[in-house]
Amino acid sequence: AAPAAELAEAAGGEEDEAEEEEEGAAAGGAGGVMKLAIMGLPNAGKSTLLNRLLGEERSLTGPEPGLTRDAVRASWMYGSQPVELVDTAGWIGVGDTASYDDVGGEVASMSRRAAFKSLAQVHVVLLVVDARRALSSQRVLSRREISLAHSVIREGKALVVVANKADALSAHERKVYVEALRRNLSERFLEAGHVPILQVSAREGQGVERLMPTVAELYGAWNKRVSTARLNRFVQRLSLRMVGSGMDSTIARIKFMAQVKSRPPTFNAFVSGSRQQPMPRNFEAFLAQQIREVMGFQGVPVRIWFRYKETRVERQKRLRALAASRKTLGGAAAASAAREDAE
Repeated sequence: AAPAAELAEAAGGEEDEAEEEEEGAAAGGAGGVMKLAIMGLPNAGKSTLLNRLLGEERSLTGPEPGLTRDAVRASWMYGSQPVELVDTAGWIGVGDTASYDDVGGEVASMSRRAAFKSLAQVHVVLLVVDARRALSSQRVLSRREISLAHSVIREGKALVVVANKADALSAHERKVYVEALRRNLSERFLEAGHVPILQVSAREGQGVERLMPTVAELYGAWNKRVSTARLNRFVQRLSLRMVGSGMDSTIARIKFMAQVKSRPPTFNAFVSGSRQQPMPRNFEAFLAQQIREVMGFQGVPVRIWFRYKETRVERQKRLRALAASRKTLGGAAAASAAREDAE
């Protein structure tokens, strides 16, 4: 693969800089409230972290797992950016709810549903994990934490992993733990790029000052739009850079590319060939990573939809389906008119 620095230089230039200013202004002008969720397993320290961010006791805290039963909402200003913070109940597994309350898990089940609802509404998620696991377990992330991270990325949200209670580890233990955590995330969540990992102690306040700058940076990238002209220059220059690499013929299939939406950044790539000649999955991951590095989308999910040339058979099938749909709608309209006349 071509080095990111060289690709960035290739995509640069005075014209690109002017476009970057325009694009940045568009992203910054999105306005509205940045919605942030604090999620994780019970007793990972989510409520303590929220209290530290707000400087007040907004959530119940204590040693009992699952102490926070409901999502807690709080409004806050980070500079000039309004923020809505959501501290969810602990992320309880489906099979574990019965052990978290004295009514057969009903309260815990309601809390879990509230957590899912919170995820659908937010923009950036802080996934709080207990760094002390490094002292007693071979797993840097539990199955439930992996499942939660998958849910966040599948929903197209920006993700920050917060390794809480890191003050319980020595400097060497922290280094080993974070390296293992970063490796685990990179292997499992290619579509999200380099997920930021922050080491903190919510109880002591260590490292907490880095949270909001990181969140704000991700939120900006999540909202960002890139001009079509700049994207297609990037594709052309990437194609030139990759001549002889084995990927040059695949890149050459891209005839046109455009960003169709942000939140998360989503791109249409119109390619030669039909669906019977799909673009390789590894190329999709490669292209998404190059877009992140060159266009400034690091740390957020990037989605690419390949649009293939329609074959004659596919076109005929689509036209038949369209005609049938119109016929059905026309029949329904006629029946409705007949009923009105009868009345």
